[in-house]
Amino acid sequence: MNNSRHHNMIKNFFTKDIGVKIFSLVCAVFMWFLVMNTINPTETRSFSANITFENMEELVSKGYTVTNQEYIEETLVNIRVQGSRPALDELAKPENRNSIYARIDLSKIDVDPNAQFPQKYQVALVPALPSGLYVYSYEIASYFPTMAEIEIDRIKTETAELKLSVTGSPAAGYIASEPSADLTEVEISGPSGRMHMVDNVTAYIDINGADKEITKECTPTAYDKDGNELHGFFINPETIQVSVAVDKQNEIAIRKPETIGALPSHLKLESITWKPESIIARSEHGSTPARDYITLPEIDLSTITETTERTVDISDRLKQLGLTAVEPSQRKISVTVNVSVINSNEYVINRSDIKINSLPSNYSAAIPDDVTVEIGGNKINVAELEPAVNMSQCRPGKNTVPLDLKLPQGATLKKVPEVTVIVANKTTENNAAIEPNVHKEQTADTETEETTADISEEESTKKGIEE
Repeated sequence: MNNSRHHNMIKNFFTKDIGVKIFSLVCAVFMWFLVMNTINPTETRSFSANITFENMEELVSKGYTVTNQEYIEETLVNIRVQGSRPALDELAKPENRNSIYARIDLSKIDVDPNAQFPQKYQVALVPALPSGLYVYSYEIASYFPTMAEIEIDRIKTETAELKLSVTGSPAAGYIASEPSADLTEVEISGPSGRMHMVDNVTAYIDINGADKEITKECTPTAYDKDGNELHGFFINPETIQVSVAVDKQNEIAIRKPETIGALPSHLKLESITWKPESIIARSEHGSTPARDYITLPEIDLSTITETTERTVDISDRLKQLGLTAVEPSQRKISVTVNVSVINSNEYVINRSDIKINSLPSNYSAAIPDDVTVEIGGNKINVAELEPAVNMSQCRPGKNTVPLDLKLPQGATLKKVPEVTVIVANKTTENNAAIEPNVHKEQTADTETEETTADISEEESTKKGIEE
């Protein structure tokens, strides 16, 4: 009975007062259109859009490329879109707004191969709106600019050295090696007129936080001499595999060398110094070295006759610990044995025995004083010292220069002696020598003239008396 009653109610709803119900539906639709056009009227809103290139590969396949692509892609087009407020609000959402753009179809450009390059073309911009918003309808009211000027040039291909560089830092306590790749050169193609701008092609690999060897596919990019990325260039291959070894970092102390033997009796050991006193080394596979120090080889003092600097290569000692110096220069340690003379004898070197070397030809030099030197060791013969001075850097006037001596075996200077040398310009000396002669000649000429005048006067007087 309940089912019958329910059936009758539905039947009455569709059959009773049909005219009234149709009229109500028409009113409702009318009111809906009225509300939509009153509350949500049609509006026009402006959007900024980037320019994109289509069919670039087709242009490249013909041997041409766009030289001002970067400039064009940075140009914004103002597109005015017409639609309802809800539709425009939906279009303004970030995910939709970023899909608004203006395109340039490069397949429609007919390049003249016989014209002078680069060539310029005025091409039309075609605005485009997101295609996925089917609920709403839009209409492009206007846009500006409507045209763009592109520049086309022939493609030139060259071989360039591939540089590798890292960004970021490895994990704490680890150190990275230089990056490596299977390739050392790549092919770079771009506008013929802009190829000179390419300074290098570099692939960067990010090693931030790495604690073991890292390998990544990296994209090589062209840069100018100021480090700015160059657009519009194509590199073959587009990606390369770059690897960086990341090893554990160790600070290795360099310990003072032991000494054997004894210095000659006239010498005293002041100190032994070495640089660097510690180095940074890497251990492969994160291993820990057996010890964190290296001791330098012994120094035989009996072979030391003066303050001596030596270079010690510690490569083998590092290798024994399974280490490699981070900086190649740190494989060599500079060791200095500083000594002083405690017993010495004085020797006088005659100034006339000192040889003057490397004196410029336009100078003359003289040594005014004898020189006293102190030499430690056994008695020596002064004549064997072969004293000399180097005057290659001299200047006119008083010069103080070191005295070079040829010391016999086992002898040590207490202090490097210095010599005073007086240097003169030969031209000045010659002028000084010429001036007295000129004065003498002028005096002689004057005396001759006076004598001639006296003789002439005497002859005239004598002739007058005879008459």
